[in-house]
Amino acid sequence: MIRRPHAVLPLLILALAPLSCLASPQVEKPLGKIKEIHVTGLKLYTQAEVLAASGLKVGQSIVEGDLKGVVNHLGATGAFSEISYSYSTSAGTVKVELAVVEVDKLVPVQFENFIWWTDADLRTQLRARVPLFKDKLPAEGTINDSVADALQAMVSERGIPGNVQYSRQVTQEGGSPELVSYRVEGAAIRVQSVDFPAASAEELPDLRSAARRQLIGKPYSASQISIIAEHDFRDVYLSRGYLEVKFGTPSASVAPAPRSAADQSNDGEADDEKPVLVAVSLPVESGIQFQFTTADWVGNKAFNADQLEKAVALQRGQPANLLRLRQGLEHMKKIYSTRGYMKIGYKIEPHLDPAAKTASFTVHIQEGAVYHFGDLTFEGLDSKAAARLRDQWTIRPGEPFDTDYEARFLKESQPPLPPGSKWSIIVEEHVNESDKTVDLTIRYVPAISK
Repeated sequence: MIRRPHAVLPLLILALAPLSCLASPQVEKPLGKIKEIHVTGLKLYTQAEVLAASGLKVGQSIVEGDLKGVVNHLGATGAFSEISYSYSTSAGTVKVELAVVEVDKLVPVQFENFIWWTDADLRTQLRARVPLFKDKLPAEGTINDSVADALQAMVSERGIPGNVQYSRQVTQEGGSPELVSYRVEGAAIRVQSVDFPAASAEELPDLRSAARRQLIGKPYSASQISIIAEHDFRDVYLSRGYLEVKFGTPSASVAPAPRSAADQSNDGEADDEKPVLVAVSLPVESGIQFQFTTADWVGNKAFNADQLEKAVALQRGQPANLLRLRQGLEHMKKIYSTRGYMKIGYKIEPHLDPAAKTASFTVHIQEGAVYHFGDLTFEGLDSKAAARLRDQWTIRPGEPFDTDYEARFLKESQPPLPPGSKWSIIVEEHVNESDKTVDLTIRYVPAISK
């Protein structure tokens, strides 16, 4: 009996220099027929799945090059960080052992617009067609291509036009992929309706209004719907004090196309040129409605708590309207900017009491530096007109810069311009970070008559 181990180091596909360029090709001697195959080191995958991906079968006649090819093939999938093989022969039969180390991280898979199947159906079919598909995938490797090929076959079998493409998505520049997203390119799929299961009658009108504005008639994309849910749809609930609202995974199904006069007039249009209309379902759980109690302010010096509370206008005992709080804080930033605070920032820290159904907030203010007024330049006017306007300007160099003042000045000042002429006014702010000053250039440009 002969036993030969062969180790393959951390996986890259190894390109072996062909010996044919140096000598006549050598025909490998068969090792025999496979009697047994064992795979060790498995945690996520089963032996049956690995063998299905490898192509090795009991009863198959092999040479050692076949085992090298299996190692390279499995390594290229991206599912394993290390693979080695060993074998033993006896009386024309071979026992093969594959020792594997699975990759540490798999990433989620998203199907953007495969509306002809449910998500569960898609995954079931892919598990049958791609042995190493486990609902998640390695971030890199040929298994991503195998899934794309399987999806393309499914699309083609249904006679659906379009090509399957995929992308690896990262959340940070230079970071590793966090998601593999598949979509059908070339198939016109548009949203006809959006339903919100479990949404109450109070929220439905605003949800439907947001859906008409953001989704109806536009291309269907599961990720885009999730993004809109986290902003526009969530705001509907945050404005009513539902601070723990959760949206489920959107699903879509083919909807019957409405028969309008325009549709009937286009009956000669080819079916493959008409968009597929889909009905979207987006589950939502509103959770507890919280009542506002207090807001605590940290880091504020230029304005006291009473002044800031007036800016946000939240009322105790009313629904904790987080949307209004955010809008009030944006208004607060404008108030701060009238005193030279041009880099104001804030952070909201919520404190939720589910038992009492109450919410309070700590608002951390980062006031930053005060920016002062620097130089004022008028362009496009003669020296007399510029001097007259400069006299009307009341903020002096070194005083805190007021971001609202320039608009008031332009509205109230009376530049000595020729009667009947039309002028465009361009204002440029030049912020000097080194000395925290702001220079202004106000340019008067005569309008070109048509």
